[in-house]
Amino acid sequence: MSTKTCRLVRIKYMKTTRQLQLCQKETRVIEMTKELINEAKKSLDDLLKDKAYDDVTKALSEKGIDINDVSDKDVEELVAAEVDDTIADIKGIAKGGLITLFVSLLVGG
Repeated sequence: MSTKTCRLVRIKYMKTTRQLQLCQKETRVIEMTKELINEAKKSLDDLLKDKAYDDVTKALSEKGIDINDVSDKDVEELVAAEVDDTIADIKGIAKGGLITLFVSLLVGG
């Protein structure tokens, strides 16, 4: 191989190696981002469940029912329903905000 060919092959190899390193870094960043998102989702789920449990306890207390008198299965179902309601409310608020924004943009506000 000529010197020029060797140099071109080396340059091509270096570029390919650099591209591979960049891809590996991007993959690590994507994996770290996914982990952060999963942790945030888990934290949000935990917060929603804690709030829902408190709300269920309060609602039962207002009706004169001790939460310890309710089966674990029933409490879990009530908490799950409360979480679903909260998520639906959040989605409704978000949709309402987007609709308001869209309408204000349409009318030039």
